[in-house]
Amino acid sequence: MCNQSTHGVNPAVPTEEEQSLLVLFSEETDVNSQDGMTNVATAWVNLLGVYIDSLNKSELWEALRTDWGSLELMMRRFHRDAYGVQKFYLYTEELVTTGVLDKQRKNEIDQRIATLGLRVASDQPRKTKVVAAFSLWMSTFRPVYFANLSSVKMPTDKLYKFCASFNFWLCTEYLQRFGEIEIPVDAAVRIDRIKHDLTYRALNHSSLELLYASIFRVAA
Repeated sequence: MCNQSTHGVNPAVPTEEEQSLLVLFSEETDVNSQDGMTNVATAWVNLLGVYIDSLNKSELWEALRTDWGSLELMMRRFHRDAYGVQKFYLYTEELVTTGVLDKQRKNEIDQRIATLGLRVASDQPRKTKVVAAFSLWMSTFRPVYFANLSSVKMPTDKLYKFCASFNFWLCTEYLQRFGEIEIPVDAAVRIDRIKHDLTYRALNHSSLELLYASIFRVAA
């Protein structure tokens, strides 16, 4: 795992944001390889930079740190939940193509997958399921933190919720590539509650999927 630090890294220009989001959320990113995780780390720093820039808080770079070990574990759990079934389907398709497995047996295996109680049991998961898996594991591992809280001029509550805020921002920015985010008139209260839950509550994939599904509208 790379040992780079966010300290002293300039925020990425906005044109890098979409590509970095794709690296972070794409099923094609190999999170089990050194190169794949190096790409993830680069995308992570870029997106952290874009987010900090949106807050107009460049001084945060001096105190922010990323726990790269936690990020790696987070990404592997995320990919396992969001894309594990999809990759298994592709694997069995390859076995059928090479004659190792017949089509009827593959269909039987595919039907049994739905009975396993997996968080995401589809080979084509909805975007809200994907971001729910990401959000769940980011709120669990919390890979970004402040090394020195006293050096940052922000309300304590916002400091404690920074990882949750970044979490919510990443997921909604990704979803907006495929549709719109619509939050009710009490948006400020609703968003603050979401950040509170991502910080202090033990959440599950289903509740997070419902949360994102309630504010996401697929583009027509």
